[in-house]
Amino acid sequence: MAAVPELGFEPELEIIDLTGETTASEDGEGDKQVEKDEDGPNEASRAQLRAAIYRVPEACLRHMLVGFADTVPAVYHALARELVVTYDVNADEDEECTFHPGELQVNEAKFPD
Repeated sequence: MAAVPELGFEPELEIIDLTGETTASEDGEGDKQVEKDEDGPNEASRAQLRAAIYRVPEACLRHMLVGFADTVPAVYHALARELVVTYDVNADEDEECTFHPGELQVNEAKFPD
């Protein structure tokens, strides 16, 4: 497995709890729960996330992806499906050598005596 390159800086990450679980706090606000959007994220939040992804440095983005893949199985499987190339030995590829099928027939007339 390839080593993760050092970034030279520690990325500032904010951890957001998406589980919806609440904990009691000292202020008594622990029983309040954030309302969930039933349809998932709205277009405004999706646009904001896309803009943030485009702005983040590539090294930081790679570091975050490796961290997410190491800790979240769903992220690991999604990244493996998208990034890891599987190769089927029996599949014909566009630029594959098609000189012969792999079984050569002996032509004795071409051999010098």
